Amino acid sequence: MTIIDLGEVRRDAPPPPATGRPRPPRRGLWSVLVLVLVCATPAASGPLEQRAAATLPATVGATASLVDDRLFVLERQGAETGGTPRLTAWALPTAGRPGAGLDKLWEASVPGLVRLLDVEVRDGLVIASGVDESSGGTVVLDAATGDRHWRQPGTGSLTTGGNLLLSSGRGAAGEARVVEVATGRPIWVLPTRPDGVALVTRDGRIDRMVLTAPGGRIEVRSADTGAVLGRVTVAADPTARPYVSVVDDLVLVSQGATATVTAYGLDRLDVRWTGFFPRVEYFVSCGPTMLCAFQRNRPMSGVERGTGRTRWQTDGWWVWRDQGERLLVLAATGGQTGELGTYGVLDAVTGRVLGRVGVWDAARSRSGRPGNPVLVRPAGERGLLVAELDVETAQVRLLDVLPGADRDCQVEAGRLLCRTRDGFGVWPLRH
Repeated sequence: MTIIDLGEVRRDAPPPPATGRPRPPRRGLWSVLVLVLVCATPAASGPLEQRAAATLPATVGATASLVDDRLFVLERQGAETGGTPRLTAWALPTAGRPGAGLDKLWEASVPGLVRLLDVEVRDGLVIASGVDESSGGTVVLDAATGDRHWRQPGTGSLTTGGNLLLSSGRGAAGEARVVEVATGRPIWVLPTRPDGVALVTRDGRIDRMVLTAPGGRIEVRSADTGAVLGRVTVAADPTARPYVSVVDDLVLVSQGATATVTAYGLDRLDVRWTGFFPRVEYFVSCGPTMLCAFQRNRPMSGVERGTGRTRWQTDGWWVWRDQGERLLVLAATGGQTGELGTYGVLDAVTGRVLGRVGVWDAARSRSGRPGNPVLVRPAGERGLLVAELDVETAQVRLLDVLPGADRDCQVEAGRLLCRTRDGFGVWPLRH
């Protein structure tokens, strides 16, 4: 579930680790694509029809989420005087009337929420999570009327069993709590450290939790019942806290000063392999057969999932997402990778750079839109360029120019939601 935030541009992946000085590029890297974007001068391929958007004025600091055929906007009424936050639901124009206005469905007071993080519509209910005055809060409303059912602390995520996992607290005083969506009734509660919980998803829902505790104990629990499915003690030093990454069916545990990483199977916590990774910070998925290891002041490493053997290293990139055997990456340091914000495509098995596509922003997707990503970047007075990145060829294809749009876009169900200078606009996504 993805939110547009007026005032900042966020990425979907964790921040890149600090890296060392970029290495000079190798000669003969013929496959590197330097994109000369014909769409920067659309007259070269004929003028593009500029289509009207459905626009909505909003106050500075408002946040919005595009969910199916609805737009949800959180803003303070009378923000300059600290007014009460209100969540408003709007019906989007139908496909046959893309430039028509938005129809207001309802408006509800949501005290305490400052900025939206997540919105989900399920079984006639709206589940809205956001930042409040302390750390986070979740409110559940009637989808038809906006009437409030309940509100509790913690940011929420749906589980595979149809419940809601709420995570709250900071530092050592955290809590994981699973409740019924309709009533807010608690099913189970467990004290946790927010930095000691990894959530495992299946089909876009939380399935399991991997918890770490002092003394080197790691537990795998069911998200719906809280039942312990597996437990192991991993740290040689009982006073050290292990560092854990969960990537699909692997639990990767760094055992502190020894720089030893052990990979366990998620289902039984059986040992798969052990490797040496100095200063490892985290692992992420890099395709069906590879992991990527990020180590402080070291290049990104491509690691075989089955053996832990390092196959390749490359400087200056961090992984935005994987798509088959392709890695969509973002420049972390500039230098040989290009300007910060430059996207590229790498071969996951070899680490070879297949293309660089310049500086863009990615349009986010609440539902995890599959296929080629949608990219945007400013086009001066003409508005915002919208393009699609063909992952297989590492080339960008122009889709549209949006007059009045101002970055920070979200793509959902064939529509684009973007910031404008005074609020939001919704455009049909041109294919």
